[in-house]
Amino acid sequence: MSLEIIQYQLIMAAQSAISVNDSEELVVSLVRCISLIIKGISGNSRYSTGASSLWWLGITLLQTSKQSFRLCALEICQAILDHAMQQNTRNQHRTFEMLFEKRTTGYSNLDSATGVNFDTETNWGFSTVALLYPGLRDEVCKEKTHKLLTDLLKLTLAEAPSSPLVTGAALPLYVALYTGAPTEASRRALWVETLHIYGSQNQAMPSLLSMLEIP
Repeated sequence: MSLEIIQYQLIMAAQSAISVNDSEELVVSLVRCISLIIKGISGNSRYSTGASSLWWLGITLLQTSKQSFRLCALEICQAILDHAMQQNTRNQHRTFEMLFEKRTTGYSNLDSATGVNFDTETNWGFSTVALLYPGLRDEVCKEKTHKLLTDLLKLTLAEAPSSPLVTGAALPLYVALYTGAPTEASRRALWVETLHIYGSQNQAMPSLLSMLEIP
């Protein structure tokens, strides 16, 4: 059975689980098994490239807004992102392109109902944050959500042209992490690492708006 057929069956099962509560446990178990499999896929495996398409399974689970799906959705998204980052290091592909070339029409069924839009790179950033941000306020999911947002931000910035401001798809990711930071020290650490502001520890951190290039 091909990976495309497996992912289609999984996405249909996830969408069905919105109205059928008894299937939630099965979906969670399947997704967690796939996350473990993805972690074990080598770079030269025939499943290596196709695995990135399963990012959208995690996104769809987040779109259902079911609390039981959030943790396993974060796990599979993190596994896919880690795998994509390894692939991109070797192949010089941009992660945005690598993920979106695998997005099929089957994944867009919930977009209109949940009010998110993944049709451009900028919208991808805002829509992803809209789905992930609630996890920063959830004690169970906070750590995994923060790591996923941080890794997405680092990767987005690494693949974007050098700029003194946070712009493009990185903008909503940065704002989410900045506003979700619990202390001034953690916000400063994010600023320093993101914009590479090294030097005097006494340098004043600018306001959030002055760091952003808002379209």
